[in-house]
Amino acid sequence: MPKRRFQKGTFVKRGHNWVGMWRVDTLQPDGTMKREQRSQTFIGLSERAARAAFEPILDAVNAANQATPPVPKTSDTVAKAVVEWREHAAVSLKPSTRRSAESHLRRHILLLLGECPLTDLTVRKMQTFATTLASGKRTAKTIENVLLTLSSILSSARKWGYKVPEVALSDLSLPRKVKAKPRYFSADEMARIVSSADEPLGTICFVLSSTGMRIGEVLALRVEDLDYQRELIHVRSSSTQERWVLRRAKRASHLCQCHPFSPPD
Repeated sequence: MPKRRFQKGTFVKRGHNWVGMWRVDTLQPDGTMKREQRSQTFIGLSERAARAAFEPILDAVNAANQATPPVPKTSDTVAKAVVEWREHAAVSLKPSTRRSAESHLRRHILLLLGECPLTDLTVRKMQTFATTLASGKRTAKTIENVLLTLSSILSSARKWGYKVPEVALSDLSLPRKVKAKPRYFSADEMARIVSSADEPLGTICFVLSSTGMRIGEVLALRVEDLDYQRELIHVRSSSTQERWVLRRAKRASHLCQCHPFSPPD
């Protein structure tokens, strides 16, 4: 039997479930071999869990065919570029920006493109990546943010001498953005939240609602930032502890039976 090609399989979403597809060789009555498609539906699993369950199936198929993975054209992969980006570029980002980027890397970029050679990131490959993201329950804004993170990393890799094709977001077909109606608290609801919250959360919520400052800016305030004579607040820095306040504010909104707290993205 001739050596068969190494299979990476096909992974698609149908309805609410992920489906993995591969091909097997079956012996026909006339003695010839016919390649047939097989599939496995992973019911109720996330994309990550379904891919993990699909890997042993592909491993068994390739082992039976004595197929070995092809040698990459280059060792310069997306994963390698990410390692250098984390070491040299990520350290200069704001903590909140770095957290978002790491989430994009962990949940999307490294999962789908980690072993992809940088030279293969053509418009077609990037479009396939964007289409895969769109097949899940992800908003257009999330997809754009993931692509912007990837674009930033690839731009850095290009400056460092890696051969990376230039692909702009305008080259890709992305889902249309649908602006959701913003949710907000009324003055009465905000007053109830402030009165229901423990200190210092009550004061924090009051300053947020009366000034329009960002949560990180309020948390970074110091006494010297307050000008009592002119009734001014000087915004000079920002804090990265906003998650604690958002959790507490959400709890306070439930305690006073207001609408669920929905902070902006």
